Amino acid sequence: MNDKLKSAVRFIQAAFPGPSARLALILGSGLGGLGDELERPRFVDTFEIPHWPVSTVPGHRGRLVSGLMEGISVLIMQGRVHFYEGYA
Repeated sequence: MNDKLKSAVRFIQAAFPGPSARLALILGSGLGGLGDELERPRFVDTFEIPHWPVSTVPGHRGRLVSGLMEGISVLIMQGRVHFYEGYA
């Protein structure tokens, strides 16, 4: 498990170079649009991230968004996964 986690972390760090986000948010149903409101957004579809589970729930976009919210660097997960989707 540790190697899988490290692989995913390396991918995310390469996709979003620069300073780390000061705040991370996991958005639920109805809140996904918040990620579209960021200044200078950068996007990565989660299916591209090694070993990352893919959301199968309608309306869960399945991507990470990095950008600025009110001048604060944030990382937003648009579309989380759930235990009922078969993930441990």
